[in-house]
Amino acid sequence: MLAPATHLVARFVAQAEAVGARVMMVAAGELVGALEDAAEGAHGLGVTTEVRRHWPLSRAIERRGGEWPEVAVSLSPLGIAAAGSVVVAERTYRDRLLCLLCVRHIVILHHVDLVEDTAAAMPWLGAHPEHRYVTFVTGPSRTSDIERILSVGVHGPRELVILLTE
Repeated sequence: MLAPATHLVARFVAQAEAVGARVMMVAAGELVGALEDAAEGAHGLGVTTEVRRHWPLSRAIERRGGEWPEVAVSLSPLGIAAAGSVVVAERTYRDRLLCLLCVRHIVILHHVDLVEDTAAAMPWLGAHPEHRYVTFVTGPSRTSDIERILSVGVHGPRELVILLTE
């Protein structure tokens, strides 16, 4: 189990959990087991192209449930500690939809890819023009109406699970 050793990791975890995300600290060899735990009870699980490219074993845990899987697994290239945000930078239309139309979004983030704030993230964005569609995700999707009634999961995933790996 990974211990939050740096101030960035500790700040990221605190901020992400404060906005409703679930953060799981995962050691290098425990990723598949953590994915299975995070997807427990789901009626379908889909993984993005980047996850398949980095972890060929992901096909073994992928399962379908209807037109769109209930759970999506993506790989974040960057995390923002000050806000507890993850960057979702999927390159294909299918992968972007997968991350938005799921009920539970599981994001794999390597702890060395954490930066302090959005200003510190800008050099990465400038260095990666191939990522034309970038979304900063901070907690589950939330919205409210004019009467201030909060709804979760209307414009995106209802649950955000971040697997913070060593």
